[in-house]
Amino acid sequence: MKAMVVVLHGANTRGIGAYGNEWIATPTLDRLAAQGVVFDQHHADHPGDIRSLLSGCYHLPPFEGEPTHPDGIAMLQAAGVRCERILDLLEPARTIPGNWDADDADETPLPDRIAAALDRLQAHDQWLLWVESDRLIPPWEVDPQTFDAYAGEIAPVDRFAEKKAADAAQAALEAALEAAQVEPELGAPVANPFAGLDANSEPEAPREPQQPWPEPPEGEIDADDLELYDRLHNTFAAVMTEMDRELGTIWNLLEQRGLAESCLFSVTSTGGYPLAEHGVIGYSAPCLHEEATHIPWIIRLPNQQQSGRRILALTQSVDLLPTLAAWFEQPPLPGVHGRNALPLIRGERVNWRQYAIFADDFEQEISIGIRTDRWSFHLPLPADENSPFIEPQLFEKPDDPHERNDLRMQHLDWCDALEDLLDAFHTATTQAGPLPDLPLPNDPAESNDSDSENSSEHEDDSAGDSGADDEADSDDAPNESAKRRR
Repeated sequence: MKAMVVVLHGANTRGIGAYGNEWIATPTLDRLAAQGVVFDQHHADHPGDIRSLLSGCYHLPPFEGEPTHPDGIAMLQAAGVRCERILDLLEPARTIPGNWDADDADETPLPDRIAAALDRLQAHDQWLLWVESDRLIPPWEVDPQTFDAYAGEIAPVDRFAEKKAADAAQAALEAALEAAQVEPELGAPVANPFAGLDANSEPEAPREPQQPWPEPPEGEIDADDLELYDRLHNTFAAVMTEMDRELGTIWNLLEQRGLAESCLFSVTSTGGYPLAEHGVIGYSAPCLHEEATHIPWIIRLPNQQQSGRRILALTQSVDLLPTLAAWFEQPPLPGVHGRNALPLIRGERVNWRQYAIFADDFEQEISIGIRTDRWSFHLPLPADENSPFIEPQLFEKPDDPHERNDLRMQHLDWCDALEDLLDAFHTATTQAGPLPDLPLPNDPAESNDSDSENSSEHEDDSAGDSGADDEADSDDAPNESAKRRR
């Protein structure tokens, strides 16, 4: 058995064609997705942190009293798997030390180092090649021609000019009619509010061509500065396309060696790099929005097995290591929190998790959250008892993909139940051993929906709902964890 894992620090799903992006060119990732399996709801547990991928365990702040997580790579090595790592990192702190059989961090071109590693590994029956790159995180190396392909043609022209002109014409017409206080008769001529304007007049002078922004400062950005926002995203698009092009070179190395028929190839991320989608660039504040937590996971099996399959189950970074262990035909790893995703890949019916958990921190600020198939709940934690209270947020999925409409005030009891679950889950992750079964509380909104439908359609679900009802009954108790955080 053979496997290669590519970890793209800073990548999220919004920059990849296979996940719905229509303007950034990622032909290699799109090809791998078409030939492989795409996990549509894959979430980081701690954006930017590699430890959950290597241990199979959640690594959620705050970290007081956390146990020593298992060394997943050492477990694979003990089973006879040769494990090599290649690092392509501007910031070495993005990864952690490890006892790899070979650990390559020199500065020669990445494809050359991968080619050399593949040649070494050909002598082994079982091997894992682990590659990490942080090129998607500033400072970026921006290819000018690729950047111009995104920004060069659109920068001098306002892409919304036609819509603005139509809106202005409509507004002016309505204003003229209101001022005249008359209703136009059908077929009667209406005074032209644009009389005196030359329709063939010269347009405004074009703006200066847009320039790449290789080192955007982390922190808040003016949300109304569309030009700056556009420049930031065009720069990232150019970097993403160049990274995809290099992935294509790497994939060709495997094909040339016949490894496309024998090697599992996986691409994932530790967390997305925020690009001011919510007014902040980079890791300068805790971020649990989708630009940070919703990350790619694409697996191409040998000979394109299961190609084209899309998996909607909620998967997380902790699932990578157990999946690799199963691929190498090893028994479940002891003490890990993640789950083997190979049954999902094969289309088997699996009792899978009901929710994903994630947390993020910056300096003394911490936020922890939960994602279900219907909701995303974000809970800021105070640094100490004197810290100001920050309102939690609740977003409906998939109706609110950009997470703009906070619905917490309409679902306070549900949010309190989720807060209790988060508290219990975090406590469980700081203790040794596998996670206990912590079921999702009963969602009142789903209960209301089901009551309005024909009960016969849900007879098969009645047994599973009873446990959730018991959990809902316990919500009447005082919410001590909520009081403690406030």
